[in-house]
Parts: sequence; structure tokens; C-alpha cells
Amino acid sequence: MINGNQIRVTGADTVDILFTSSHNLKMSFAEGFRNTGSLEEESSARIKAALAKPYDRLLSEHVADFQSIFNRFTLDLNAKVNTDIPTDQRINNSTPGMFNDPGLEVLWLQFYRYIIISSSRAQLPAGLQAMWSADADFYCGGGYYLNQNFEMNYWGCEALNVQETMVPVINMWSEHLNNSIRKDGSVAVVGGNSGPYTFKGYDPSNFAWMMHTLYEHYRFYPDKDLLQQKLWPLMVAGSKYYLINMTKELDGKKNLLSFTCPENNYLCDPVTDAFIYDENKKRVAFKDTSTAFTQQCAVSLLTDTVEVANLLSIEPDFRESCEKLLAEMDHGLWISPTDGRLQEFYHDNLVGQRHHRHCSHLLAVWPFDQVSPIKNPDYAAAALKSVMLRGINFGTGKISTKWAFNPTGFGEAIRGGICARLGDGDNAHHAYHATLSGFVAPNLWPGCYYPGEVNLLEALGGAAAIVAEMLVQSHIDNKIHLLPALPSAWPKGNVQGLRCRNGFTITNMSWDGGKLTSASIRSELGNPCKIYGTKYTVTTAEGNGAVSTTTGDGYLIFNTTAGKTYKIAP
Repeated sequence: MINGNQIRVTGADTVDILFTSSHNLKMSFAEGFRNTGSLEEESSARIKAALAKPYDRLLSEHVADFQSIFNRFTLDLNAKVNTDIPTDQRINNSTPGMFNDPGLEVLWLQFYRYIIISSSRAQLPAGLQAMWSADADFYCGGGYYLNQNFEMNYWGCEALNVQETMVPVINMWSEHLNNSIRKDGSVAVVGGNSGPYTFKGYDPSNFAWMMHTLYEHYRFYPDKDLLQQKLWPLMVAGSKYYLINMTKELDGKKNLLSFTCPENNYLCDPVTDAFIYDENKKRVAFKDTSTAFTQQCAVSLLTDTVEVANLLSIEPDFRESCEKLLAEMDHGLWISPTDGRLQEFYHDNLVGQRHHRHCSHLLAVWPFDQVSPIKNPDYAAAALKSVMLRGINFGTGKISTKWAFNPTGFGEAIRGGICARLGDGDNAHHAYHATLSGFVAPNLWPGCYYPGEVNLLEALGGAAAIVAEMLVQSHIDNKIHLLPALPSAWPKGNVQGLRCRNGFTITNMSWDGGKLTSASIRSELGNPCKIYGTKYTVTTAEGNGAVSTTTGDGYLIFNTTAGKTYKIAP
């Protein structure tokens, strides 16, 4: 019986309540992203379809759909799973620096996969608080901020085998940006005020950063139709911006001057980290300098554009123009002569907040692939020096007085990912654990500055990516690096379902005593497989004997057949 806003049920043992909702979004730039149809009719049709099925069938179909994605990946750290202890108590018991509940670390990783699967398979991508909403009262409008936040949401999705969640990102991005190309063929700054239908861009670098995120989707599972139809036109437009505008020079190298580093764009005292003010009591902003962030983002997009032009065998003249600019421009990698760090700004004497929550000058390490211990160890050592000088809260669980800004959940995640890429597994794990023990609310949602303050998916996505990067990396020339940054806190374990670039999946990998014991790799596309290390034995999963391998500079390579699995033994 319905009485006003009450529903009263009598004479029943159980009640099934079906709920649905509709929104006025339409993925059409030309129509202002608005659906003018009847939301009531849409919702009513959906309810009627559900009512045609019994509850048990609705439940089983939902579980089957969800588990078809969720069950692809498992991680076992050879530890007791404390399911008899409530989650909030497990978090409280997780003493910073004392890794006494590995099962909680796995649970939190899987929580990210649960959230991203649940919030990013419809029309719109996940926002700051995951599930999209048109409610402007959300923190920062719940929108899509491109100076790290939105990208971090998806850092873990490819390797952790929830790649379908990238589809709404690609669709919305291409719909927005293909309709925002300028008369000169270029595109740069995207969005204005962030809201439920728009992106918030700060400078051209945000576009390049986001394009790298989309291109990574292709690199994990190459699909040339996606590349040519949706990504290539935008890569061309973004690269044209740099070809047109990167004309100024510093010491003979082309630069984009006067752009800032995200949220760290004011001069500070190099000792106290305090802002410097002018005679009008206003903070002094950077000008007439170059930032590592700006140059590294340009390098990323131009390099990817050249690579794709070669893959698709198209536009050789445009490719050559990009190659020429790459040769003439500054790549934003400057080692400080004073302390050996990788500088954030071109001029070593210009200092922003040294302990800022962002590490945008280290994008060359993560998520880009411009710096690594294997590729250029000198720059890698300088990058590690830089992230340590940035200010770390690893394992303390306390707000350090050395930070100009309080430590943040997403800040810890960024530092951890950088450490993992640099092969520093212990500090990467410290960062993951510090985010979990210092910023997470009882419902497992990470806060920005403290638990429960505001839910931020970016911290969760960044932290989950740390785990993937500690266990496997494949960003340098698609070569697979097994256990590249395994922390000492995880001496024994097993992982199944990690994805690698160029169409490979680690179906099973075990380690003991901190050393690899076995790995099985499935070839999804039949591409040649490259693995760092030259002393592995490769056999077929069926046991048909050894697979022929050749060696390169520190790696081995073998041919594969699509759908076949290969066993790797040390």
C-alpha cells in the first residue's frame, strides 16, 4: 500500500524492490550532450524489462556479468586473510610502517577494481568520486580534472585487467575533442569550468598527458581500427599545436615558455618553502622559464605520434615534422648541479614548493616511459633523488612538518608509482601502505588530506597501479619485466591475470624468497614476446618441449601463437 511517501507491505516474508534511474546525457557534442527524450519513459521501459525476469535470474545475470571481469585477476601474498575482523579495525590495526595485514592490502587493491568496474562501463567515465553524477555539489563538481586527477583514475585499469572501463573515456574524449579542433588544425587547452559534462584543462600539456592515457589502452591490446579512427586524428591535432607554437628558445633548444607546473606555480624560498610576495602582497608567479612538465608532455605526444604514423604507414611528411621538432626541442630533463635532483624548472635557482603534493616534473618516469634505470640510469638516479627530496611520508602515518602542503593520499600514490618504476620496491610499498593506513576511511575510500574528508578515486587508482608496477612492467619497448620492484614485505606470493603491453597476459606467476619461481604468459595476438633477462627457459604450456629463443641486449625474445600459453622458468 502506498501512502504519500511511504510504502507499507503486509502479509509478506520477503520484498523485492527494483530501482532504476535515467539521465539527460547524450554522447553528442552537436546536441550539447543533452538527451531531450522522456526520462520517465526510459526508466519505465527498463523497469518493465527487469520485471519480466524473476529475482534469482536478475541476480545470477548480474553476478555473471560482474564476475566475468572481476575474476580475471587474483593476488595471493601468502598471508592469513583476517575476514573475522571488521574492516575498520583492520585499518586501525594496520600500523604505519608495520606490514602486518597483507590481506588488507590485497582487499584494497580489489576494491579499486570493484569501484572502476561499477562506475565506468556506461556512457560516462568515472569522475573524482567514481560514479558519474550531475550534482554540482560534489567535491570540485565531481568533474574531470586533467592536471593528474582524471588520468590517475585509470592508471591501474589496463594492467589489472579491467580494460573495458576505458571505453567511456575514449568515447567521451574523442566526441569532445574531435569537435574542438581549431581552424589551423590544432587543439590544446580543453574545457573550462569542470562539471559533469566537461573536462577541465589548464594548459596544452593536459591534452598531451590525456592522449598518452588513451594510447596506453592501445599499447596493451593493439587495435588499429581504434587507433586510426579515434586516436590518430587527435594525436595529429595535439602535435600540430606544438609544431605551431614551440618556437621560443632557451640555450638553443625549442621550448614553450611561461607555462606552469600543475598547482606548483609560485616562487618560494628555497630554505623555508614559504611563498615569495611582491610589493602588492601577491604571490610571485613563474615567467619566462620552461618547466619539465610542459616539455615532457610535448615529448610524449610527439613521440607517440611518430610511432603511430609508422604503425599505420601514413602521413610521412607530418611524421618527419614531428621528428624534426623532437630533435630540436628541449626534452625537460635537467639534472641539478647543486643537489643532483631532476629539476622541475629550467633555471635551477627558480624553486617552487619543494615538498609539493604533485610530482609533475617526474612524468617522464611515470606514467611516461622517457626515463628508466634500464634506458638512462643517470636520469633515473636523479629522478629518485628528486622524489626523495620532494618530501616523503612513507611509513610514518603522520603529517610531516617538512611538507609545505599536508601529505595527501594521491600524493603518496604518485610517489609510490615513481619509486616502483625506478625499481625501488620497498619505498613503493611504503607509499602504498602509507596511503592505506593514513588516508583511508572505514569504507576503504581514500581521502585527500585525511580519512573521510573527501572520497577521491584518483588516490585509489594510483595506489592500485603501484601494485601492478611492482609486479610487472612492460612500458619500455613492450619488453616484459617480471617482478621489477618486488618489496621485501612480500617475500612469497602468486598473481594471476596481470596484463602486459603488446597483447600478453600473465596467467600465473609465483615467487618465493623474493625470487621468481615460475610464470605463465598467454599470447593474445601472436606477437613476438620480449622478456628482460637472458637466463630463462621457455617451454609450451602443453609440455611439448623448449621454445626457441634469441637474446638481445639484456632480454630474450621468442615467437608466439595467438591463444597459446608459454611457461617461463628461471
